[in-house]
Amino acid sequence: MDFLPNKQAYLQPLSKVSLDDSKTVSLVDTDDILYNFDGIKKYLCKQLQRREEAASCDGLLERDGTYYFLEFKNQPSKKVDAAQLARKAFQSFHLFRLAFEQEMSVDESREHLVLLIIYQDSEDDVSFEKLRRKVHGLANMPERDPILFDLRRVRGKLYREIYTMPRSEFMTDWYPLLFPNHK
Repeated sequence: MDFLPNKQAYLQPLSKVSLDDSKTVSLVDTDDILYNFDGIKKYLCKQLQRREEAASCDGLLERDGTYYFLEFKNQPSKKVDAAQLARKAFQSFHLFRLAFEQEMSVDESREHLVLLIIYQDSEDDVSFEKLRRKVHGLANMPERDPILFDLRRVRGKLYREIYTMPRSEFMTDWYPLLFPNHK
């Protein structure tokens, strides 16, 4: 069954998908295109439960068989609501399966999903980031970079990988990989 008949209608510029809740500031102001996953969530909730109660990540991008969920938080990491992010991670996984890959098992879906949480840089985050990486290295954690917001619990269960990072790191390391044709 096709729960989302016109996926193309939800393709929007990154600048729109990364708008903050007040709809005034884009965390990433570019015209690169991806799915507005909040819009997909609204459509599915309206069709299937008549009201919107689900939580979802802001955007979804497919590259070479991997789907990247992007959640933009226009606030420093210390102000991000970890419980809200956990809800978004969990519910986005299930909404994705309804909208995009109904035939995939949970295990197959997990192997194709990566979650990126991008938050606003702040002076505190710069020093915190250095400390976080140092402690992470000393603790011999399995992932390359530490995962913030208590999202480690869904890594390997719902998502193949999870990355949490300030906007500056996203723009330097991830943006060129996800949007290689950007001019």
